[in-house]
Amino acid sequence: MSPGARPGASPGPTSPRRDAEAAPDGAPPPDGVVADGRGPGAYNVGGVARFAVAADAVVFGWAPGTGLHVLLIQRAIPPWEGGWALPGGFVREGEGLHAAVLRELEEETGLRLHWMEQLGAFGAPGRDPRGRVVAVAFLALVGRGDDPPRPGTDAAGARWFPVTEVPPLAFDHPAILRCAHARLRRRAEAMEPVGLALLPRPFTLAQLQQLQEDVLGVPLDKANFRRRLGPWLSGPRALLEPAPAPPRTAPRPGPVPTWYTLRPGVAEALRAHIGATPFEDLP
Repeated sequence: MSPGARPGASPGPTSPRRDAEAAPDGAPPPDGVVADGRGPGAYNVGGVARFAVAADAVVFGWAPGTGLHVLLIQRAIPPWEGGWALPGGFVREGEGLHAAVLRELEEETGLRLHWMEQLGAFGAPGRDPRGRVVAVAFLALVGRGDDPPRPGTDAAGARWFPVTEVPPLAFDHPAILRCAHARLRRRAEAMEPVGLALLPRPFTLAQLQQLQEDVLGVPLDKANFRRRLGPWLSGPRALLEPAPAPPRTAPRPGPVPTWYTLRPGVAEALRAHIGATPFEDLP
């Protein structure tokens, strides 16, 4: 997030004005509209309200046995200096929204992704005490590796928090996080393959159920879950196929589980669908 002075003080009116398309030829433009010589009622941006645009990242992380986490940064600058927030910052002149959120995420956490899904825009007046700022939030789900995040630029710290133990957040980031988590849960409830590319290779159906339970935040009935997995296991749109069991260092009690992996081409498609590249695939 780029430090700096108050973003985007408006030199004009506090709300955009329509350009009065029905104005007769030769009539002066409405108040607050600056004519630029291209026709009746034409105007340029000097006559409308100005505001800053931020790009914020909601990055969920998962690994077997750890539960669902969210990546947060500790702010090193006011406002909310020392508090926790989602990674993100102001969009630079000539920079696209998607490029901005990827840049901010890498600068503040060291995490480099290639794509994130746009979640929505958050622009309530007063959401940022420095001035009028509209935030466009993006969403990704990644595999949590052993390497901790690396804070940089204006982030004093960066770490993963369990989604059930999130500290107080700056700005309207609690609302953004709730929106992102709700979207993730809706996809899991619809049996979309949320996070399937993040499972270890090979994996068991018990591990797959654990992933779904971590995303949903509730336990699932084993028999019902296995029944809903039917289209994933067989048929023309199957996602999984049986795989050899991994080598074991010690025998385990109980029945031997069936192991699965993703069918050829599925992992790449799922990564694009989820919007993230797992840590182990990062350069």
